Amino acid sequence: RRCMLRLSACWVVCFLSLAACVHGQASKQVYTLDLRPSLALPPPDYFELVHLVAAIQGLVNRNESKLYVQLADMDQPWWQYMSQVGYLSSAQVVNLTSVGDVLSTFSSYYKGVVLYDPEVPSTGNVASTASGARDLVPICYRPANGSLYSQFVAGGPKIPVHLNLVGLFNGNVTGSAKCDAYMWAIKEFLSSGESNPGLMGYYIDYWWTGHAQGSPYITNTVSNHDYFIANKAFFWDLDVWADQTPNDDPAQPLGTDRKTMVAIMEAANAVLKGQGMIHVGGFTPWNFKYVNQVHQGVPTEWETAQLLTSYNAFMDADACCVNGMANSAFFSHFPLPERLVQNPKQTRAQMQASGLLDAKGNMVPRGYVMLYVGDYDSAAWLYSSFKDNWDAPSGSAGVPLGWALNPNLMERFPLAFAYAYANRSKDDYFITGDSGAGYVNPTALLPPRMSGLPSAAQLWRDHNTPYYARFNIAFTGFLINGFCGPVAPAESMYPSFSWDGMVDQGGTSSATHMSGNTPVFLQDDLPQDPAQAAQAILQQAQTAPVTFHMWRSVLKPRSYYRQETRCA
Repeated sequence: RRCMLRLSACWVVCFLSLAACVHGQASKQVYTLDLRPSLALPPPDYFELVHLVAAIQGLVNRNESKLYVQLADMDQPWWQYMSQVGYLSSAQVVNLTSVGDVLSTFSSYYKGVVLYDPEVPSTGNVASTASGARDLVPICYRPANGSLYSQFVAGGPKIPVHLNLVGLFNGNVTGSAKCDAYMWAIKEFLSSGESNPGLMGYYIDYWWTGHAQGSPYITNTVSNHDYFIANKAFFWDLDVWADQTPNDDPAQPLGTDRKTMVAIMEAANAVLKGQGMIHVGGFTPWNFKYVNQVHQGVPTEWETAQLLTSYNAFMDADACCVNGMANSAFFSHFPLPERLVQNPKQTRAQMQASGLLDAKGNMVPRGYVMLYVGDYDSAAWLYSSFKDNWDAPSGSAGVPLGWALNPNLMERFPLAFAYAYANRSKDDYFITGDSGAGYVNPTALLPPRMSGLPSAAQLWRDHNTPYYARFNIAFTGFLINGFCGPVAPAESMYPSFSWDGMVDQGGTSSATHMSGNTPVFLQDDLPQDPAQAAQAILQQAQTAPVTFHMWRSVLKPRSYYRQETRCA
């Protein structure tokens, strides 16, 4: 059977040396703590310990890389990488052995304790908000023998309690103690300006400690708090659906969680006054909460994306189940060049020489395939999965790959970009994933909007332009529009920074087309099996004399693409 398939690439690569990626170094003294023994603790002890340490990391690493923990599988490989490229070369490494060591070593970084209430689990998230806003360390009021409260508040150094959330919320405001805590925090921290209105953490609260259900501890994402505390984020954990009572608060009035989420977003926008997008780290904790037979995982994701986008927020989507991440406040100071430059695009003569264009400059009739290597729209996914997939043996030589690294992830995890741009092959190209520099539903940025806010089209352009310029990217690999219908009305936002092209979510456009002078391609997901993937590609490639199509895969190693093309 004759194959009418040719792999082609719409992207370009960069040349950078490892040394060129590092122009700064960590603190002259770097402290480490091994938290891996905590993985054997009961859930409450684990949560409270990692929560406390993550908060201290946020405060200590606010201005420089100073305190590092070993907790997740990728902490050691990324530490080794930082050492190899010289980021740690001038640092004296001091190994701490206990949380007591951490508290005493860094006592000058915090002013006291914010005490949270295990009977109202949402106060754990309010405590993280208070930690960043007021330089406090979060400790749960659990006076059992050996608890952190017993060791460090009731006993030991008796760290003073500066903010006590215990017994403060009973549901007399919203009908839900859970939501009362957030409504209080809106006024106390968000509307007052103490918290950063442009940064939020959507992470599961203390309720997890009674419902761990055998899932890996790292998936509770409490370790992810450090970056957000360092940057004074506002934390929450709420159900987006208005027509169900959440499984963590079944007695609340119907829709109270969603109303509270809306109140948070409205308060943030009132402070921002249209001057910036809102970065929301985290994701619906669908392995524990809010997802059921009525509202399953993907619809819940899309409902959340639509609501957040309508309030000018984008997701840094730490979704289950590679969502745990430690040390992002530490990583955030790793220096990148001001601009990472990709290779020049092929000239017309080069495309003719390589058989892409005929002598008259027309495309040679073939099926042209673009391979989207994702989903790297989350700093946690990038941290947890990217390096292994990039380094996977059996390579992908000769197979052009479009690595979809959302460039906004450099804020929490710049290491991946340094690693990728320095270790690329001639077949590795860099594009963005959904839907550019952050996960949004593009048409939800345009009126009429659920939020009633004016158009955010220029705000979105202004947000994306510096990221695309810094990474020399001009191709958006996936415009995901969820429940928001055809994406065509939003295409005009992209050509000013994504002039090489964009890809519509499957089903939102009927054919490849032009938006002005910018091509718009269609996308489908590849099957898990490489042989089936090859068949899908071949079938689509033969639907017309010339076809262009993007094929998306999620967290696949290089070897997957080699097997796929061999099957084709």
